[in-house]
Amino acid sequence: MASTTFGVYDAHQDNSKQAQWRADKWMIAGTLLMGTGVLGIFGLPLFFYGLHLQIQAGKAG
Repeated sequence: MASTTFGVYDAHQDNSKQAQWRADKWMIAGTLLMGTGVLGIFGLPLFFYGLHLQIQAGKAG
């Protein structure tokens, strides 16, 4: 019983880690683009998309 519980927990942790990294990539790319004067307008939507992914992952648990 305990081994299946840990297996489910480990799978949840792996899924959470993947979702976090996916959101982080978008937010980092957006932040880098916002740091430039010319491309800042393109970085904001990327950042907001990463933020949206972060919120979805939080709601999913």
